[in-house]
Amino acid sequence: MTTNEIAQQAKAFLYELNDARYEYSFSTNETWSYSQCNPKEKLILENKYYPVFFKKLEASDVQAFHQVLNKEKHALSQSDDAVTEEVNSKGRIYIAAYCLSKLK
Repeated sequence: MTTNEIAQQAKAFLYELNDARYEYSFSTNETWSYSQCNPKEKLILENKYYPVFFKKLEASDVQAFHQVLNKEKHALSQSDDAVTEEVNSKGRIYIAAYCLSKLK
């Protein structure tokens, strides 16, 4: 995937999260947490938190997607967590966004 395509997908993901912030009535102190996960970890997050949003990526695109998320995260809120996890694992192909205070 090209850099522009990755940037467009990351911005669309952030736009979806921003919409969800209003749809699910987030308070001003609730923020998105981001993590990188494999399919097994994805199921664990889905069973623990609601809402959870995912973006499936090729392993080669994860680093660039992280960079765009960190650069563009101001579109959500200055207090949202940056993606800081290690991104070199080829088995981790999902970027997950969830709110730690919104448990199922």
